[in-house]
Amino acid sequence: MAALAFAEIVKTFGRNSPNAGQVRLSQITRKISEQSEFEMESGPNKLLYFKDDVVKKAYENFDLETVQKFSSKRNPAFVDAEGNPVALSQLTKSSEFGGAGGARGSGPDPHEIMTAALILHYGKRGKKSVPSNAYSNLRNASRVLLALKNTAREIDTTEGDFNEKVEAFDNNFEPYAQAISAADGFLINLDSGSKVTKVYGTGRRWATILKPYKIDDHLLFGKKDYNSSDLIVEVSKSGGAKCFVGISLKKKGTGMSAQDPTVINKTVVGTDGLFKSLVKQGYADVYPKLKNVYKQRSQFFYNVIEASLNSSDRKTRDHARRVLRINGDQVPTYLNSLSRKISTVRSQGAFILAEAQKLGQNNMTSALQGKYPEDRGGVENIYFKAFDEIFMDPKAHKPMVIALLNIIFKTDLQGFLGIRGVPKDEFKFTLLTGKGAFSGGSITVAKADELQETFTTSILTQKMSNPKTSYRVTKTPGTKQAFEPGATASKLFYTIYLSKLPLADIEIRYKGSIRSEPQFFAVITPKFKALYKRVVRMNGGSKKW
Repeated sequence: MAALAFAEIVKTFGRNSPNAGQVRLSQITRKISEQSEFEMESGPNKLLYFKDDVVKKAYENFDLETVQKFSSKRNPAFVDAEGNPVALSQLTKSSEFGGAGGARGSGPDPHEIMTAALILHYGKRGKKSVPSNAYSNLRNASRVLLALKNTAREIDTTEGDFNEKVEAFDNNFEPYAQAISAADGFLINLDSGSKVTKVYGTGRRWATILKPYKIDDHLLFGKKDYNSSDLIVEVSKSGGAKCFVGISLKKKGTGMSAQDPTVINKTVVGTDGLFKSLVKQGYADVYPKLKNVYKQRSQFFYNVIEASLNSSDRKTRDHARRVLRINGDQVPTYLNSLSRKISTVRSQGAFILAEAQKLGQNNMTSALQGKYPEDRGGVENIYFKAFDEIFMDPKAHKPMVIALLNIIFKTDLQGFLGIRGVPKDEFKFTLLTGKGAFSGGSITVAKADELQETFTTSILTQKMSNPKTSYRVTKTPGTKQAFEPGATASKLFYTIYLSKLPLADIEIRYKGSIRSEPQFFAVITPKFKALYKRVVRMNGGSKKW
């Protein structure tokens, strides 16, 4: 189990806990008072005591700043029966502190709802930012988060876990920091006289008033929402006019090592996948390669099964025969029957995938990387090689880049809305990445990254309208594909370009079971973000709403 930390003990217990709604540090006070032993990270359980009255009062009065001061090894809060100092991190996050379920820390992520509540709370007053005193110290932050729970209940959403997300507000300072950043990114663009009147969560079902902006007939998305807004904010402008702003929300930390979030993920193959959409668009050269992907997938996982059943490693061999429910004498007959399922037809090969999945997800992840079964030195990943043939085909580059840019940046959005009769500027779309952190008892809020659709579409349209623009897909520099020697991940890596401008880095990987389709994940490149910022500055700053 993990050790206790300040960020954990200031959260509240979830609804399934006998201490539901209470701050977790109260459990420490209770155990010391009752002289109940604490489970330690190393060594036997111990009875503990507060090291002095200052610490005791801080815990009893929920004085978070003082509690934080005594949460390090350098300044421990407790002593044992022999008077030896004991730090918070020496205590185990056992079940009574949420380590085995029942606590809110492992529950749903409140970031989206928290951001929505902040936008509504301050935006309905026309504020251009969350005031700094709302997070300048933990006491104020705790108070504001408590108040935001009431505001959150004004949000119009159909999310099934909405109540659990609101419960998760209490003293949950890291998502709070990231939510403030995202909210500030929205609020700063409120025009003079504009106020937020309503915030909607798109959830499982869009509110009736939002139906004109819901697009579920786009070629690249099928019945799934093309409009990827997580929140839609209703803004009343001076003069009585209204507009709606769709926000796609992401989050990241503030450190130098913090990774940019993926802006979208989408199925690569399958009925609504990227490659299928290219076929539908008439790019016939892709079709035989797509059929080959299905065939090589079924062949690859058949090869993995065959190698496992006939492995020289007894443990691997016995495991495969046990989970596939066959004995040694049955192996040839089983494999002969299974080999007949190898096909270009997706549904036929699905049986092989179901059988391979029985070998275990971890083993399948290793197999895709050429590392399972180990005694065979893995099985050649002909499946991902077939993917690579499509991505490396120059004939597919232009339609593929255009499709990917559409998926990532929503370049068709305004066109679709126009066809539906939505007036210009009635609906705006932006991608906001809230950046914040909670460390050392301090809440750090950084400026959000913003990508407004009106600018991204303008940039991309201008470049694609130039007949000299080239469309390229390359392997991302410094990476190894899953089928290459020395690969460290079961992934494929590509970068898409318009001429010399890198736009997005693409990863293809499974997101769970191999029975589902692999997905691609996109991260916008620093060079495109830098170009975006230049264009925004040249046009007088971000658009207002």
